[in-house]
Amino acid sequence: MNDSALHTIEQVEAFLTAAATLEFRKTGPVRRRTGVRHRFAVHYTPADIHLLAKTDELHETLSGPATKKIFEHAFTVFENAAFERLASISVGHLYNLRKSTGYKKKRPSFTKTKSRSLPIGQRRKPTPEGKPGYLRIVIRVGAGFAPGRGLGAPR
Repeated sequence: MNDSALHTIEQVEAFLTAAATLEFRKTGPVRRRTGVRHRFAVHYTPADIHLLAKTDELHETLSGPATKKIFEHAFTVFENAAFERLASISVGHLYNLRKSTGYKKKRPSFTKTKSRSLPIGQRRKPTPEGKPGYLRIVIRVGAGFAPGRGLGAPR
C-alpha cells in the first residue's frame, strides 16, 4: 500500500473510534441484544416422542387414529402412566410428531424408488386421443432445399 492509502485508513479509523467513544458516553457499554421470541409451550417431551417411535416400531406404523386408540387403551385399560400425555393427543399432532427431528432420528424411514412401466427412450407415435390442437411437427429436408438459397429455390 502507498502512503496516501494508509493515511486515509488511519483517518477513517480515528473517525470511527471517536464516533464509537461518543456513542459509548451517550448510551453506556454496548451489549448484545437478546430478542425475546414467542414460543409455544412444549407439551410432549422427548420421552413421549421415543414412546411414539417405539409404538410405531412394534405396530409397524399404523394410521393416526389407530395409534391414538392404542395410546388411549394403554393409559385407560392397562393404566400405564407413561401414556398419559399421548392418550389425549390429537391425530393431527401425532402426524406432526412423526415429522419431528427427534422421531426421525429414532425411526428413520426409507422408501424404494418406484420403477417405470415404460423404458426410457422408447420411440412411439403420438396419441392425440381425439383432442384438438395436438400437432405433430415433422421437419423434412428434401428436394427443393438448397443451403443459402432457401426453400423451393431453383438449383
